[in-house]
Amino acid sequence: MYCGRTSQFFSLAALVGCLLAPAELWALDRDREQPVAIEADSLSIDDKQGLSTYRGNVRVTQGSIEIIAETVTVHSPGRELKEVIGLGKPASFRQMLEGDDGEVRAAAATIAIYPDDNRVVLTGDAHLWRGKNEFSGNRIEYDSAQDIVRATAAASGDQRVKVIIQPQNGGAAKGGVAAPAAGKAPSP
Repeated sequence: MYCGRTSQFFSLAALVGCLLAPAELWALDRDREQPVAIEADSLSIDDKQGLSTYRGNVRVTQGSIEIIAETVTVHSPGRELKEVIGLGKPASFRQMLEGDDGEVRAAAATIAIYPDDNRVVLTGDAHLWRGKNEFSGNRIEYDSAQDIVRATAAASGDQRVKVIIQPQNGGAAKGGVAAPAAGKAPSP
C-alpha cells in the first residue's frame, strides 16, 4: 500500500518526536551545576575575539556530558558562550538521560552546539542514538526548545536519512543501545 508524502512526513515526524524528547527532559539536572573540564594536547586563546581552540585528543566534560574530538573551538565573545564546535573522525557527544532511560549519544565529522537557541547540528555521516534507537543522515539538526528535528541526506544521494526504532519489548534491553547497522560507524 502506498502512503502519500504528507502522511510519510507526519509518520516520520511522530517517530522522531518519540525518539527525541526535549533536552530538558533528557538531561540530568545536576549536569548544569557541575564544572566544565577540558583536556587537550594544546590550547590557543584569542581573548579579543572570544575564541579558544583546543587541539589534539580533546575531551570536554560537565557532569555526565562528554564531548570527544580532535579539535574543539569555543566562541565566547564578551565571555558569553555562543558556539562550541567539535571536529573529529568522528567527533562524539554523550549524556546520561534521567531515570533508567540510558543515554543519548551522537557522532559526526562536525558537532556544533548553539546554547542561545538550544540547537545541536551534526554534519558529515551524522548519527544520533537515544537509548536503543538510532537516527542517521548526512546532517541532523535538533532544536530542543522547539522540539524540531531536521535531517538531510548527502547531496550526492549516496546516503539517505534513516531511522531505526526498536520494539518496546524486544531488541536491546531497556536503556540499551542497538548495534549499528551493517556498514555504519561503530557507536562512540
